[in-house]
Amino acid sequence: MYIAKVSYCGIDVKREKGSMRAIVGLAQDVCRQVGAIRAAGVVVALYCLCLQNASSAVLTHRYAFDSNANDGVAGANGTLVGNAFFSNNAVVLDGTNSSVVLPNDLFTNYDSVSFEAWFADVSVNSTNALVYNFSGPQGAMKYLLTGLGSYSLGATSSTVALVSPAVGGTNHLVWTQDSASKDARIYVNGHVARENTNFTYTPTMVGSTTNNQVGGGTSPSNFFKGSIFEFRTYQGALDALDVALLHARGPDQLPSDPGQLNAVRLVVRSPTGPDAVFNPVVFADFASLSNVDISSVPDLVLNSGNTNVIAISADKRIQTLAQGTANVTAVWQGQSNTVAVTVGVPEDVELLHRYSFNEQTNDWIVHDTVKRANGRVYFGSNVGLPPLPPPTGFNGKGDLRMVGYPSSGSYAALPGG
Repeated sequence: MYIAKVSYCGIDVKREKGSMRAIVGLAQDVCRQVGAIRAAGVVVALYCLCLQNASSAVLTHRYAFDSNANDGVAGANGTLVGNAFFSNNAVVLDGTNSSVVLPNDLFTNYDSVSFEAWFADVSVNSTNALVYNFSGPQGAMKYLLTGLGSYSLGATSSTVALVSPAVGGTNHLVWTQDSASKDARIYVNGHVARENTNFTYTPTMVGSTTNNQVGGGTSPSNFFKGSIFEFRTYQGALDALDVALLHARGPDQLPSDPGQLNAVRLVVRSPTGPDAVFNPVVFADFASLSNVDISSVPDLVLNSGNTNVIAISADKRIQTLAQGTANVTAVWQGQSNTVAVTVGVPEDVELLHRYSFNEQTNDWIVHDTVKRANGRVYFGSNVGLPPLPPPTGFNGKGDLRMVGYPSSGSYAALPGG
């Protein structure tokens, strides 16, 4: 992705963000306009076309955790505490006393910031376990494993909360906060999972941070149990395409230009049943990187060739309205792909999700053993937090105690979509 800026006598007269294909189109358009003016006998000053990377976020710290806690970008090296150790290109934390401590005051001059982590939790974590924590005398920036990202100033806070947490197996988490737009987002595995469009707090407001930890916080219940493969920070807010590219590369690859966009590919199951609402998947193939899931990028356009059969909602979900066939087209950055989708009664049956409730009695995660659409257990107001004796939550016999909620008992919240 690039930003093209066309200047006339030092003044920006046109600006466009897009792929190299789109930028070339802009240059051709400007040349046609200049040619037309010259043909009319008017003296034209020199136009200048400038290209720059589209992302305003700059990688400032990188902790690869391959065999040490060194910062590969700025030399702000970390230190292991407690029982933390390195294994298989990750730092392994026991949930009891281990974390990675980072230097003080890494973000005091940031107006906007992004935090990126690749991690794998294991059972059973505390509901207060933190993936990262940067706190000091004025406030804190942190992310709870339960799915709550927050900045706090004294007794007040601004938050972004997931309906269901990114837990179970390996997950890619990205937090972005942009002071200009007042937008804060949580991305999970390359997709926007939740956002707050009135997020007014900034790292500068939080101020000095003297308790900086990956996998820990300010109390024993904050220690994370599992492996953290990579942790990165950026000055500025990563956008949806930045995050999609990072997810496609994986934890061990640094951000780089993917090259020219060669194709987009729309993936929709066909045939699909009637009265369904779901998100299709759209991949982009670049010169040096393929299978980039761009389903969350804002300028992706989806169209239906037969709106009596399939409609496209404002949030780019497919709605199957009646039996029949419709051509669904994905368009992005000058590339398109059309797929014929049949709406009918499926002839086969596929198990999509399975929740067996076989978790330990002190667990708060309900695990999907088919597609990892894991959920969270919420407990009644008079119950407290796990570990809890049965029959309040899981009873250890394949059951989840729900009777009595909201004062007692519990319920399981599953991912949307």
